[in-house]
Amino acid sequence: MNVVAMNGRAVDSPKDGATQTGTTKCMFVIETDGGELPLRFSCICFGVSAERASQVKDGDEVFLTGRMAASAFNRAMTVVVSNLEILTGGNDGSTKNS
Repeated sequence: MNVVAMNGRAVDSPKDGATQTGTTKCMFVIETDGGELPLRFSCICFGVSAERASQVKDGDEVFLTGRMAASAFNRAMTVVVSNLEILTGGNDGSTKNS
């Protein structure tokens, strides 16, 4: 199994939805500092993490852990997020964990 931990800035607003079984899901994109070239990662969360991810705003700094998953169908890599912390956002500057 692979494990990923990264921090970055949210790009655009998250997209909420649900699986066919009714589980909450949320998709968003983060951008990390890749040196000369910023790197973008598509992320997906389920359940409690998805509820937290729906609160992410464009430009928020986040820290997440999860695993990389490949899709043969659309030939893409996605981070399946298991834990998400919003490091910036809101007026009080507090952090939010899930």
